[in-house]
Amino acid sequence: MGGHGASFKPENDDFTIPGTVYSSDYKEFMHANSKNPEFKEYYKRNHTIMPLFEQAQMVRFRQLQRSAEEMGLDEAVDAVRNGIPDNVRHGWFVEADSDYKPRLLSYVMSSDKLMNAGWTIAYHNYVHEVGASKALPFKKWLYTPMTLYRGDNGQKRVAGDIFTSFSRDEKIAKGFGKNVTKIKIRPIDTYGSYQTTGEQEYLIPYKNLERR
Repeated sequence: MGGHGASFKPENDDFTIPGTVYSSDYKEFMHANSKNPEFKEYYKRNHTIMPLFEQAQMVRFRQLQRSAEEMGLDEAVDAVRNGIPDNVRHGWFVEADSDYKPRLLSYVMSSDKLMNAGWTIAYHNYVHEVGASKALPFKKWLYTPMTLYRGDNGQKRVAGDIFTSFSRDEKIAKGFGKNVTKIKIRPIDTYGSYQTTGEQEYLIPYKNLERR
């Protein structure tokens, strides 16, 4: 899977450890920072660097949010189909195999185009739902809170899991469990939607749920 992780230099050093090198892929992130003595000390104290990776993902996400732009729907669908391997999309969206979640997110975070594709697909699903005459313009929609639902049966968050899924449809959410959580969140604070057919599944960073 290596080779697709994006790297960037943040405009402001928001990292716990100055000089952190970012990659959208966890293994590449570990390797890129392996010679940093502060990383070694952090790992020695905590036995994991996952919190640093999660922090780096949110720094990267804020950068992507500043680059949010609407795409044509066909262009967005092509970007997802060409930019995220079929087995990764199938592994999460069809098989619901959580092992594919970090792989899916690493592709999404590696590209402005893929993130914009996720927001664009979500927006067009919204337009289809409410009707073109009632739909907000893309940029206004991005910053307007919407209602999402998640159904579960009391499952606990798995260590290292960095996003969860919510649906626009409460009935669909109930199909995943008797406990239904209802939230309001701005689309810009989600990773968007990457299913090119079927359910409107929004990917939500856990960090954005924790801040609620």
